[in-house]
Amino acid sequence: MIVTDHASIDYARILKEAKLVVDTRDALRKVEGDKTKVVRL
Repeated sequence: MIVTDHASIDYARILKEAKLVVDTRDALRKVEGDKTKVVRL
């Protein structure tokens, strides 16, 4: 679950490794990868 976005976090790796990501900050908007496992709130 992403509740705040930080520049030092490797969001591409999170997207690659996680089975599901709940993104409340739209931190993955510019990250390339499988967005089917991202739930935006």
